[in-house]
Amino acid sequence: MKKIGEMSMEELAAYVCSKLEEAGIETVLSGGSCVQIYSQGKYTSDDIDLIDRFNGGHTRIKNVMFDMGFTEYNRYFVHQDTELFIEFPRGHRCRGCPGK
Repeated sequence: MKKIGEMSMEELAAYVCSKLEEAGIETVLSGGSCVQIYSQGKYTSDDIDLIDRFNGGHTRIKNVMFDMGFTEYNRYFVHQDTELFIEFPRGHRCRGCPGK
């Protein structure tokens, strides 16, 4: 497995999502990083936006991110080995959504 500092944006997003999923936290890639991946780099972004599907795991998210070596800086998670940073913007709260 690659070290965090060697991962592309797509690899880092997948790695973080898989670690969160192992902890029972479902996330969805969103924002500029999503566009960068699907446009094959025609648009660039410096951050990875992940939406917590069920808006209830911020403390749990923090614990998983800390376990991976990230620290919290303002509203972002940063890692000393990469210039990419990760944000968890609030998603839409749906009263009838599964998991609520």
